[in-house]
Amino acid sequence: MAEKKYPSRVQHKSGTSAEWGLATNFKPLEGELLVYTDAGGTDKDGKSIPQLKIGDGNTLVANLPFVGSKETEHAESAESAKEAEHATSADTASTANHAVSADTATVATTANKVDNSLTFKKDGTNIHSYNGSAAKTINFKAGSNVTLSSNTSGDLTINATDTVYTHDTHSAHDLGFYKVHVDDKGHVIDVSNVQKSDITALGIPEQDTTYSEAGTSLGLVKSGGDVTISSGVITVNDDSHAHVIDNIDGLQTALDGKSGTSHTHTNASMGQGYATCGTSEAVTAKAAVLAGYTLVTGGIVSVKFAYAVPASSTLNISATGAKNIRVGGSAIQDGHIPAGTIATFVYDGTYYHLIATDYGCQAGTIAFNQVSTLSSSLTNNYYNKTSVDAMFSGLVIDDGSID
Repeated sequence: MAEKKYPSRVQHKSGTSAEWGLATNFKPLEGELLVYTDAGGTDKDGKSIPQLKIGDGNTLVANLPFVGSKETEHAESAESAKEAEHATSADTASTANHAVSADTATVATTANKVDNSLTFKKDGTNIHSYNGSAAKTINFKAGSNVTLSSNTSGDLTINATDTVYTHDTHSAHDLGFYKVHVDDKGHVIDVSNVQKSDITALGIPEQDTTYSEAGTSLGLVKSGGDVTISSGVITVNDDSHAHVIDNIDGLQTALDGKSGTSHTHTNASMGQGYATCGTSEAVTAKAAVLAGYTLVTGGIVSVKFAYAVPASSTLNISATGAKNIRVGGSAIQDGHIPAGTIATFVYDGTYYHLIATDYGCQAGTIAFNQVSTLSSSLTNNYYNKTSVDAMFSGLVIDDGSID
């Protein structure tokens, strides 16, 4: 059978690095060629240099190495490196472009270069990274405190020394009163003693200032009236003059609202005095009368009750307000204040507190039906035992009454 030939061209998968980056799950077949059109950076004319990957049937495209990534440079003969592309016959597909240096016969690929292969950091922070796509030059410059040295192995040594500041030195001086000379850096570079002429140049008199003894006058102080001057001594005579209130700052304000010398207070105006109450026994709201009475906390007042005061009564003296009557800290009870009793109270700002009565000093006849009430009252702390004993002394029971 005769051999037949079919002209054909083969086109491999190609794309930019960014486009290949989208093929995250792509596994090339074994031997399949993949072209990265820009992975090799650019040549001297700014054209993109492609790089190749070859599939192995198992590895994702992103994890495949570039062809020659572990080799040095591809050496080509001078004769075959004169063109910028590998020429092929018209019947076969041209391969990916390989830029070849016509002068050096070296393939201008970056197969040996790795992205971000050179990184500069400052204090652990990235400053810049090079991906090896083109030649880069790093220039180190020596200075006054930095020296550079290298060897044939390519090692670069940078030697730096710390900057040590040396303060200018000047002559020391003991403690004194000096004029100083300061340079443009703020250093005191020289001193000299202050002279009298330096002081007088400021307007201070050269000679000591003396004052003659005063006679009848001393400065702006004139003698006469309430002031006398003798041998340089100024004397202000006591009680030799008078001032009106306006001459003394703040005096009028301090006196405003104060009572005059003729002003007087009555006992009643201070919450004290003797009042009378004629409110009937059945009424618990007791009203007493005391002319000029003022309700004052701490005031002590006595009230004569014409009728007995029942339990839970209140007391209102001269319409100053009804206040509960308290006995021993509790509300008043029946029998504490019988009819005709003079009771003394102290007002604490809230209640009238019963502090004493003349109950034990009363004379007269007490009916039997009052004895139980009287006995209950006698247990109260406000009664004097001597007075109670005297009240019953010599009493005789006769016809149902105590005389």
